[in-house]
Amino acid sequence: TTPCDQSLEVMQTSRALFVQEGEEERLSVSGSPGYLTGKPVLVANCLETYCEMPLVGATVPGIGMDGRCDNGATGDGSALRSVPVLFGEDAVFTCYDELTRPEFEQLCDSTSDEWLSYPIFSVPYTHVGEWGNSSHVNVNEWIRYSVVDPTITPRFVPETAECQGMLVGVDYVFVYSLFGEASRAQKKIVGAKIEKREGTMRFDQGDGLGETNMARKRFVFSVRVSFVEATDGEAVLYTPPKPPLPIYLPTDLFYPFAG
Repeated sequence: TTPCDQSLEVMQTSRALFVQEGEEERLSVSGSPGYLTGKPVLVANCLETYCEMPLVGATVPGIGMDGRCDNGATGDGSALRSVPVLFGEDAVFTCYDELTRPEFEQLCDSTSDEWLSYPIFSVPYTHVGEWGNSSHVNVNEWIRYSVVDPTITPRFVPETAECQGMLVGVDYVFVYSLFGEASRAQKKIVGAKIEKREGTMRFDQGDGLGETNMARKRFVFSVRVSFVEATDGEAVLYTPPKPPLPIYLPTDLFYPFAG
């Protein structure tokens, strides 16, 4: 671990993509056909016969370069970044927002649609690619996200300044399985779920000013990404028996008993 008062070197990477004018931009494949660890998870918005794919694959949107959550009032979004979701890499992303008590209470009483002002809680795509090379022209190679919305209506408790049932994060769960020859098994996504998490957050009133307190308090929201392998129990290697050798008999073996 690194003490809070010491600097920490963090490596960042970037890339540039050159596309010839007139050519359609497409994300490079993430496997052939199975997904490769560390490659982007393919996502798309699918219609009946066609899927519209983004260039960068699945991302967690709305996290500022300074760690703040975009709440719809950031402006042109130039200070925001989209964190990539890479196959096989479990991850946790967090961002924060600073609210006064009136803003916190108003957010607690907001409807679910108003929460969408925070991009990290939105679901911008409808489908995920089954294979690392799922084609945008074949809708059968895509599966729809299962979205689990909150079931509890948020409630603000004035006595404790708590918001119960508040939306506090999102869980992305990708279920994959192995297909094909055991020595060269291919990883295929067979299920995907986005579950919005509820919890309780409290506005700290340590200074005793109560509802008149206009100081901003920090609230942290999180996005968790996990990959789960689906298994039907321990794999059993099966070697089929060798086929019997053919026996060739002369055509006159049963002569003269057979005509």
